[in-house]
Amino acid sequence: MFYKQTGKPNFRITEAKNVKRKAPISTWLSWGLATGLSLMTWQVYAQPHMTESAIEQAVRESLNQEVTEMAEFRDWPRYRTEFDFWIPGAAKHLPKCTVPLQVTGRDNQSMPVGRLKRLVSCEQSPSSWKINVTIKAAITMPVVVAKSVIRRGETVNINSLQLKTQTLTRETSVFTHLEQAAGKEAHRQVRTGQILSPRFIVAPAWVEKGNEVVIIAAQDGFQASTKGVALEEGREGDQIDVQNSRSQKVIRAVVTGINEVHTQF
Repeated sequence: MFYKQTGKPNFRITEAKNVKRKAPISTWLSWGLATGLSLMTWQVYAQPHMTESAIEQAVRESLNQEVTEMAEFRDWPRYRTEFDFWIPGAAKHLPKCTVPLQVTGRDNQSMPVGRLKRLVSCEQSPSSWKINVTIKAAITMPVVVAKSVIRRGETVNINSLQLKTQTLTRETSVFTHLEQAAGKEAHRQVRTGQILSPRFIVAPAWVEKGNEVVIIAAQDGFQASTKGVALEEGREGDQIDVQNSRSQKVIRAVVTGINEVHTQF
């Protein structure tokens, strides 16, 4: 599977601080000639501070690795990333770091998009330092959207879905394959063209409260079954309370099939 990651090729100082009024180019040329500095020399001084560039590069690499791992785990299709960085002006006064920069911090989000924060630290002795960096992140990729209106309580039909390339600029959860959403029940109405979020739909219940269920108990390769009554509704993978019909004992069991639950001895 091929993943493509891109971002802004160069960090812009104007993103890290308030923009000051720029003097005309002719003024810089006159000043350079008067002081004996060539335009080439002035351009070198105008480049981003070395520490700022190192901080941006470290955060960019960390974010790219984070997104790559998430894409592989969730089987994303081809995607594109874009990052805008805000590095405090204090970075200009930090000493050059002679050891690899450490980037820490993860956002409690389903995807690393929107406004993110990372802590960059230099653990060199004796001049160690830390600085917070803010990132505005976006990911563009195909996601599942509604081809037609899906009403509340309706079972999602695969023919009512389509993949459409969208740019995600804020925290959200999405489906990237039609099969991930098909067959589930909508618990709110979804408009035509709206991104279908896992928050909008739920898997159908495999066990209804009050249903008679088969309780399968297993341990060390041995298995036994008995009947019980579900005291809660449950979907695939849910843990619910079940009452053993023979002993009347209430146990916790995992829903593994239609009116079927598993537990351990």
